[in-house]
Amino acid sequence: MADQKISTLTGATTPLAGTEVLPIVQGGATVKATIANVVGAGTSPGSFTTLTASGEALLNSGPSSGQDSMRVRGLVGAASTCALYPGTVTPSATNFILSSNYLGQYTRVNADTFTNVGFAVAGADVATASPTAFTIVGNLVPSTAAKGVNFTANTPAAGMTSQLLNWYEEGTFTPGLAASGASFTYTQNSGRYTKVGNLVTVGARIIVSSASGGSGTISLTGLPFTAAGTVSGNNIGQQGIVGRSSGFAINTPSSLEVNASATTATLNYRATANGGTTALDFLDVGGSADFLFTVTYQAA
Repeated sequence: MADQKISTLTGATTPLAGTEVLPIVQGGATVKATIANVVGAGTSPGSFTTLTASGEALLNSGPSSGQDSMRVRGLVGAASTCALYPGTVTPSATNFILSSNYLGQYTRVNADTFTNVGFAVAGADVATASPTAFTIVGNLVPSTAAKGVNFTANTPAAGMTSQLLNWYEEGTFTPGLAASGASFTYTQNSGRYTKVGNLVTVGARIIVSSASGGSGTISLTGLPFTAAGTVSGNNIGQQGIVGRSSGFAINTPSSLEVNASATTATLNYRATANGGTTALDFLDVGGSADFLFTVTYQAA
């Protein structure tokens, strides 16, 4: 073909497949190389994924030595998979495999900081090429329930049953009281909870405005998560305290015990200074009981 200026050439059909050929000078000789080989120079052959007509993929060196950046945007309805090799890290020490079906922009600012995060991490685990910490500005959102942060690198205690932190939640709940045949109304019955892993901490206040028609042991109801079962027949680690209280007809509760495999608890009082605890009875409550309580318990 006759010599032509680049500016006069017809534009290539995009997206490129990676098999297109370019002339390069290597060892003093002019040879040919595919686009994929040029992109992957120094690491491994690059890979190309299909973008939509409005899509864009950009790879370039960062603002200083050892930094790279990558931008993928406009991938409406089209997934892409790409590997990041920061600095001189070799392909065998891949830092992240990102799989995105993604509107927005991802930028690696430097070797250990990520901003504008909007991607999903493919695979069961993500390995780093070095122990250098990284910071993510934004939220990490597991795509699968019960996935989280795995601490199996730590040496566990002999009785370890899990090293996976896979839950965080906070919110409100509505506690109440119950007894056989009883009816209660309230001026206030509201609480808050926080759940970290399987550990639930709640705090609440109940103000009774009327109580009628009941008998027997009083139960606290409405805990936000079902409690774990017993350990060797004992309800271990499910104890709480009753704080400020007033208005009880006879005995006043001082503690509570979350019932195993339930969302209820038993209110207890101590009749004598050195005596054991006894479950609160309906007759103890009256029509104007007011108390605050807190408890931390293990969820099922």
